[in-house]
Amino acid sequence: MRIAILGSGGVGGYFGAPTSTTRAHSSRCHLTTTDACAMIPRRVFLDAAALLPLATDNAFAQAPTVTPVHVQDLPDVRLDGWTATVVEVRYPPAGASQAHRHPGFVLGYVLEGEIRFGVDGDEQTIYRANQAFYEPPGVLHSVSANASPVNPARFLAIVVAQKDAPIPVTP
Repeated sequence: MRIAILGSGGVGGYFGAPTSTTRAHSSRCHLTTTDACAMIPRRVFLDAAALLPLATDNAFAQAPTVTPVHVQDLPDVRLDGWTATVVEVRYPPAGASQAHRHPGFVLGYVLEGEIRFGVDGDEQTIYRANQAFYEPPGVLHSVSANASPVNPARFLAIVVAQKDAPIPVTP
């Protein structure tokens, strides 16, 4: 196949040597049944050609590394009528939440800083960036605070609960 590149003055050239069956005139390329000549405006061709290195780079890109961060057995519940809500919690330095409960289970992932975490009066744990935690349904989340007095902290919480249940529920 020959590709003609149109410039401002008609046919600006094409790839492949001309044959006796291809004749270029000022504004078009004549086709015969044995020769195909695709007309592509020069700008479109050059823009597409500029993208080729990107396509080549992506074709040889390395596959991502997938590493489990946290695996948690979940309670035996039917999930009909339940939803998963993802919330981002941001604590200023030394910030904290009041004690609360969630109507369903919570999976959390610390994005930045350090979070002090405690449920049902158990020993407190500090979770750092790139660590995950789990909160069972209905337990008292007695401590949820930024562990640093000078740096902010934030985490994502995925709350899985019945639709329209308030998140969180104060005790």
